Amino acid sequence: MFNSSNNPRNKNNSLNQAITIIGVDCVINGDLQSEKPIRLDGKVIGLVEASSSLIVGVGGTVEGEIKAQHAVVYGMIKGDVFTEQLEIRAEGKIFGNITSQTVQMESGAQYVGEMKILNNQMREQLSANKVALLLKPEEI
Repeated sequence: MFNSSNNPRNKNNSLNQAITIIGVDCVINGDLQSEKPIRLDGKVIGLVEASSSLIVGVGGTVEGEIKAQHAVVYGMIKGDVFTEQLEIRAEGKIFGNITSQTVQMESGAQYVGEMKILNNQMREQLSANKVALLLKPEEI
């Protein structure tokens, strides 16, 4: 009855994908890792690692490294960011170094640090072995 395969909510679609939500009043002292998308509206002091996507909401703050396939930043990051695709929205602030394949910044976004855009050779290496993305730039 409740797990009927005819139920549209049980179909394999993006609405059915689990998401980890860190609420506005939540503070995590330590590392946060998830294979599913993360929505961060609270604060994390430590590493945030998302195998898929990460959204840092307007009130969200990270004091530590970010490692994600795709990150969208509306809030603030104080630390280095390692992604395949990074979007910094108008409200977004990053104080740290960025290593990414692509970066999009809206007018009004704030960024202080060094930026390394991965070249074609590094992109091919990432396609063969995504673990390289999680390494610091000097280790690539």
